[in-house]
Amino acid sequence: MVNLLTSSAIFFNFLRLAMAQEQNRAAQSVEVNNSLSPGNSNLSTNDAAGFSGANQATSPPSGIAAEPRPAQSVDVNNSLSLGNSNPSTNEAAGLGGANQVTSPPSGIAAEPQQAANREAGQKKWLLLYNFTTGITYDDNIFISHQNKRADEVFTVSGGLTLGLGDYRDLQENYLLAQYLLAGFFYVRNSQENSPEQDLALRTEFRFSKLTLQTQTRYEFLKGANRQVGNFVSHNLIDNLVRFAYDYSDKTRFFLSFEQITNLYKNYLSSYEYIGRLGGEYLITPKIKLGGEAVIGTLDQEASPSGTYAQLRLLAAYGLTGKLSFQLGAGGEIRHYDSDGGLTKATPVFSLGLTYHPFPDTSIALNGYRNVNASPSAAGENFVATGVAVQLRQLFFQRVTVGISSGYENDQYRATQAEAAERGRADNYFFIQPTLTYRFRSRLSASLSYEFRRNASNESSFTFSDNRVSIFAGVNF
Repeated sequence: MVNLLTSSAIFFNFLRLAMAQEQNRAAQSVEVNNSLSPGNSNLSTNDAAGFSGANQATSPPSGIAAEPRPAQSVDVNNSLSLGNSNPSTNEAAGLGGANQVTSPPSGIAAEPQQAANREAGQKKWLLLYNFTTGITYDDNIFISHQNKRADEVFTVSGGLTLGLGDYRDLQENYLLAQYLLAGFFYVRNSQENSPEQDLALRTEFRFSKLTLQTQTRYEFLKGANRQVGNFVSHNLIDNLVRFAYDYSDKTRFFLSFEQITNLYKNYLSSYEYIGRLGGEYLITPKIKLGGEAVIGTLDQEASPSGTYAQLRLLAAYGLTGKLSFQLGAGGEIRHYDSDGGLTKATPVFSLGLTYHPFPDTSIALNGYRNVNASPSAAGENFVATGVAVQLRQLFFQRVTVGISSGYENDQYRATQAEAAERGRADNYFFIQPTLTYRFRSRLSASLSYEFRRNASNESSFTFSDNRVSIFAGVNF
């Protein structure tokens, strides 16, 4: 799917880095739990980014995206669970759904900007602008199994970020708003030209021991969708409200509610409502353990509605500037309101790891397993299990070399007791090396190559694709 996600990753990653203080550059080069920083355009779920509830404010449907969601150095004093522990098929984080045909590599704006850092360190507010343009050659823009069609796609995108309060560290009261608009223009298939949008808002308010957090996201995406095997138009709406209560210096309880809506034109939309209740305990300054109970409903068009419950063990480890690790693991019981009823049990988990072995080197790893609604077939869900890794190395303060790779397995299963299992199984893989050069403090250019392949036991969903992209970006 011509997806805005990787474009927004460039823009949103720059924001966090620009806001970071200069001395923390190495430790904050990637983020795991920043809900406003969607990195992965193909991951299948919200959990792809991390940890029980590390919600990206946009949980993507199935699919690995062009690269793993950037991960951040995590302070274990932060809550273990903020977002969606059972992501639906939103394309914001998934490995299989929306695949940006012309997504600029995330490295293009991923290095800190010293001028912006100095500005951010002196103000209680921040206003940043971003502009990116580039071209992608794609040898299979419709991800077809037999009739490949190549095209050149021009991309123009721009956006802005507004930060108020503690927008740098996101610990005290703050407001962070981001908007990105991108246009995609096909040389040989102009009928597919389209705009895409990404709007995100995140707030936090502290009242003595009580903390209120909100996250809102809207995305409009159009392009080839791996789950559908065709071009689709997709609207994503994700809203989250979370309350956290500090019972003591070491103990915290939390309660959250989330609504996720995926609207597909000519395909199956889905509506998910999630409640979470849990607690966490700081065992040592670096280790935190907790637990979480999740209750939710997932309604898919023309299909039985499903109600599910999860129990998860939460764990987090943080070593400032070097290593952070988050894990949420447990089981799910899901009941479908079909004739005769149908109940299924599924192990679920999410993990995120970030490691900085050297000041200019970062390694990020994400893994997940969860249940998603299928946008392509009524009465069918799929279990997505995947892993994605990203390595980045900065040379001479100007050249960044990176490589991203990931794999996802999707197992489709019926949601009606009397229905026979269709048995569709997908195995999706991608790899993307990227080279980025920073000419000046605010200007950069990037070259990337991506190979992706989906092997399915239903041949109409099998495809391979090669993409080469050149992008230039400026931040001010």
